[in-house]
Amino acid sequence: MKSFYVSQQEINNDKGSVLIGQLYDYSWWLNHKERSKCLDLPYTVISIVEDLKVKPEHRNIGVGKTLMKDCEEVAKQSGSQAILLNAHPMNDSLSKENLVKFYETCGFKILQDDGQSAIMLKEIK
Repeated sequence: MKSFYVSQQEINNDKGSVLIGQLYDYSWWLNHKERSKCLDLPYTVISIVEDLKVKPEHRNIGVGKTLMKDCEEVAKQSGSQAILLNAHPMNDSLSKENLVKFYETCGFKILQDDGQSAIMLKEIK
């Protein structure tokens, strides 16, 4: 079973409200069979960050961290025990190394790293 969540950050300017960042996340209730496929995680409910985007001109001002804090709060409310993501650079993205650094500042730890992307996890307490 899955439940979906979207968080957005906007700013207002003379043209109205402008979207500067968004995060797509979902909670996933894992049965025993699924757990064995998912890095052998000991959790029954995890939230997965599917996508986090911040427009380049609005990076390094806290937008990404705010979106991740929103995600963690919703994950807690949904009963998730951890948040999982894949730090993988996209077209206009940061390097994998910078993505990993960003997620580490948000409390994530690397579970697997294949050189091109890193699967990362944060336990929710």
